[in-house]
Amino acid sequence: MFSLAALLGCNPAPSQLPADGAAEPPPAYGVAAQPPVGSASASPLAPRPSAAAGGYLDAAVDELSGAAEAGPPPSAPGAPDAAPTDPPAPSLFAPDGTLLPQTEQRPSIDEPLFEHGLELLWRAIVADDPEIARPFFFPLPAYEQVKAIADPKRDWKRRLWKLFVRDIHDYHRELGDDPDRAEFERFELRERDVQWVKPHGEGNAIGYWRVRHSKLHARTAAGQAKRLDVTALISWRGHWHVVHLHGFK
Repeated sequence: MFSLAALLGCNPAPSQLPADGAAEPPPAYGVAAQPPVGSASASPLAPRPSAAAGGYLDAAVDELSGAAEAGPPPSAPGAPDAAPTDPPAPSLFAPDGTLLPQTEQRPSIDEPLFEHGLELLWRAIVADDPEIARPFFFPLPAYEQVKAIADPKRDWKRRLWKLFVRDIHDYHRELGDDPDRAEFERFELRERDVQWVKPHGEGNAIGYWRVRHSKLHARTAAGQAKRLDVTALISWRGHWHVVHLHGFK
């Protein structure tokens, strides 16, 4: 795991295809909070089968009551804080089930949601598992609204996602023989390259923000520096999503 907030930078720098019946992608990137680990333990106050059972219970209840008044015990020095929760994913849909409209809000990489999406992308590359990064990929319902083509759903499944799967596998191989020990260093996006694409500019029915050829800077376990291309990010409702990872074809 890495701290993305400390690693993000903006300085200029020198197949497996799911079947048509597969589950649709999540409506927006972000991972649902996980349930608490562990389960309730058996009560320590089970009565003893003896004549003194009543006294035992009374003493135990008094002891617990005193502990409750005193408050929880202090954390041990150096004990980790509670695990942070994932940032809440923005909804794609209104309460009536209709898709919320596109906005002209310019996305930022300096937000928890983008940082989390970038972490998912890196984990997907390290684990050679494209599904990990699916929430960060451009959502299908939005793509169906964006593209002015005959069958955007088929194009999303048969072209965009298929290429993304291929590229995750390729980048995993780039990390060498010990990918689990590869280190993410920083993400590079050149703000001057961010553009608003007007309707009909790229076969699109509605506009979006787009930036090309951002970079994932990483280092393999053997110490080799890697610059992995993120060919295109586009926006939906003020947030960046990956749409092309390594090339357009």
